[in-house]
Amino acid sequence: MILGCIIIGIVLAYFLVERQKEADRQQHFQQSDYFAQTGNAYYDVKTNVRKRGEYFISELINPLIGYKRVLYNCYIPKANGETTEVDVILIHETGIYVIESKNYKGWIFGSEEQKNWTQTLSAGRNGVQKYHFYNPMIQNKVHIKWIKEYLKMQNLPIYSYIVFGNNATLKSINITSRNIYIVLQRDLLSAIIFNANQIGRVFTNEMIDQIYGKLYPLTQVSEMQKMEHVNQVCRKTANTKK
Repeated sequence: MILGCIIIGIVLAYFLVERQKEADRQQHFQQSDYFAQTGNAYYDVKTNVRKRGEYFISELINPLIGYKRVLYNCYIPKANGETTEVDVILIHETGIYVIESKNYKGWIFGSEEQKNWTQTLSAGRNGVQKYHFYNPMIQNKVHIKWIKEYLKMQNLPIYSYIVFGNNATLKSINITSRNIYIVLQRDLLSAIIFNANQIGRVFTNEMIDQIYGKLYPLTQVSEMQKMEHVNQVCRKTANTKK
């Protein structure tokens, strides 16, 4: 009887502690710039791999020293009337960091020239499963091209970061161009700090605010515009498979 009461007490205490931790995490999320800018619900982010990756990145870059502004889910217009969506844009005193979140796990293979990269996952006794996804370096090159066009600033100090989940292993990644970085989430901040220390300050606070002010409205698009962007991506994917 006494042992049973002790066990129940331990289980109840564990439940209360975990519930408080979850409440604290939710409160922290609701106080974040990511939530303020995107309006994404806590449980939506918690259960959506893509959104969770973006939120992780927002938390990772938050300690970065120096004046900065950050944008999430920025829909940059293209010349043909379509848009290209950028996951995270960090505008820092050392330059602009365009971050593409790939919250994937498994082995990752790819090169700068390949159209598609490969994700390999263990399938237990069945061996491995392979999935192909569009080259994120090309994807981010497109983002950067249209950011420069929109800002009418072709000589921007701008850097491309592709960020994979911590459960990924970068098995074979070949990069030939400058200013492109492929990292895991846990290495993102140190990679940016290293790059920033090499560059030094290039933007004043006023310049950062000016760039942020021009791009911020592109994060506040309507649900209809977001759906049209999704449809654009689906149409392109379908045409590629034909």
